[in-house]
Amino acid sequence: MKKNRFEKAATVLVAHLLDDAKIENLLHEFKALDVNNDGRLSFKEMQQAFQTQGMTDNLEELFALVDFNSSSEIEYSTFIASTVEQKCLNREEYLWRAFKSMDQNNRGSLTVDDLVQGLESLGDSNAPIDPDEVKRIMQKADTDGNGEISFEEFTVCICGDTRTNANPE
Repeated sequence: MKKNRFEKAATVLVAHLLDDAKIENLLHEFKALDVNNDGRLSFKEMQQAFQTQGMTDNLEELFALVDFNSSSEIEYSTFIASTVEQKCLNREEYLWRAFKSMDQNNRGSLTVDDLVQGLESLGDSNAPIDPDEVKRIMQKADTDGNGEISFEEFTVCICGDTRTNANPE
């Protein structure tokens, strides 16, 4: 399932918040794949790794899904966000920290302005924020129609189902 820019940015933010111990093995995997040591994985580097493992099916499609900002390269943070175990990304603590970092005025909900600021700070600076995209995100995530995204709505948007009914403070 293809994620919108908000979901991708929030997933990257959650991955940034993970404890170092949880991603240490992924760092080693990333370094092993990064043959030219430039801090980014090209399609060619991924292709070589997948061919070594005998896995060539759907590589282009997979690469496109992981290439969140369509740069034709996968940066370390994107690699971590896309490969970290789903159960780890769905952990309430990390979702709450990601949510709170976007809740600029500490209201306990995200407004359109919070979404715009969050997308600008987490996204590709070369891709301007489209007001229609923000409207679509708000329509998808704001299930109660109050014009704001609660923590529960944020969790449902990112994880696909409810993980909590209360804020984990």
